[in-house]
Amino acid sequence: MARVTAEVRERRRASKMAAILRGMAMAVIVDHALEAAELLRVNIGKRGAPFTISDVLMAELAVARDIKHMSYLELEGYVQKITGGLCTITAPQLCRRINALEIREVDGVLRVGEFDVLVRERGGVPEVSARRRRRRGAAARRGTTVAHRGGMAVITAGPGRRPEPGAAIDATFLSTGNRSAGRLEKWGREVGRRDNHKLTAAVGTRTRRILVAVLTNDRTGDSAAFGPAVGELKRTGALRGRNGERPPVHGDGAYSSRKNFAIAREAGCRLCAPIRITDSGRSNGTEGWHEEAAWQLAGARGAAARGVDVGRVRRKDRLAFREDWKVDVGQSIRSMVEYVFSTFKRTLGGHVAARKWENAVKEVARKVAIYNALLAAAGGA
Repeated sequence: MARVTAEVRERRRASKMAAILRGMAMAVIVDHALEAAELLRVNIGKRGAPFTISDVLMAELAVARDIKHMSYLELEGYVQKITGGLCTITAPQLCRRINALEIREVDGVLRVGEFDVLVRERGGVPEVSARRRRRRGAAARRGTTVAHRGGMAVITAGPGRRPEPGAAIDATFLSTGNRSAGRLEKWGREVGRRDNHKLTAAVGTRTRRILVAVLTNDRTGDSAAFGPAVGELKRTGALRGRNGERPPVHGDGAYSSRKNFAIAREAGCRLCAPIRITDSGRSNGTEGWHEEAAWQLAGARGAAARGVDVGRVRRKDRLAFREDWKVDVGQSIRSMVEYVFSTFKRTLGGHVAARKWENAVKEVARKVAIYNALLAAAGGA
């Protein structure tokens, strides 16, 4: 019988987690009947239009829209259904109210610990039942925040139960609108290039939480978002190395530059990214670059790396030393961020429905908060 590799086990675990999060999301939506009852109670005896909807319920509707990938017209019908046709709020009104919400208002209805989750496996398929705990007036906590920096939006998640031992960073694309190229071709419409969004996420290696997310346009390079992401990790204290060592930040070759190595060193982290196999190993003023290149390409660590001339190492030996370095630093854990992207898109969609940049940032911040809340309730944090 063939042995199951660690990568296959990780992929199966990621698929199971995605199924659990989707089941939890659907169960949470069904629980909106309680909010509908409260909505009707608030409007008892009220005369005239419009129908009064609190900001708390509007935040709940925003969460339901992101989870179920609904348009505002579908959300209008959903509100009418849960209220028995009494609420006549229109799609444009829902759009304005949801876009006016701040992330702290949405994060307030997604507090960790408000979910009771029961997971059962039948035939290898997880069945999930979730129930929300109603804790009105609970103490506020520091949740998801958004900061705009020079055309970038830096989304920082709330603190976890304890710091992460390391992080993995990578980028993925989020399409604009919920219309794929196949649908456009089927409808006979011209398929042209659209300006998509790029989401760069730093994921905790222990809990798979999205610690920091940087939203940019698709023309921005991966390396440009590394500085703001690592800066937020340092500011929030989300990482803590083992045995007093600097916590590692695993990335691919796109983040391997002298500037990024210097940024990580200044932030108290250690960037684990493969250096180009043809690099000379010269520091060129960057502290620690020669030691890192000597470890990856010459197999010399610590004090032994100081007198090593990386340029004299043959290519064949460099490739062998590179493989040993990957095993020593556990570079395979970098693929965890790919599994997080897969779970994130399968649960909340791989698109951004908002057209304006400000609304797109709020939508992505809501999805990050929803993902972390569901993951924490499922036992991932």
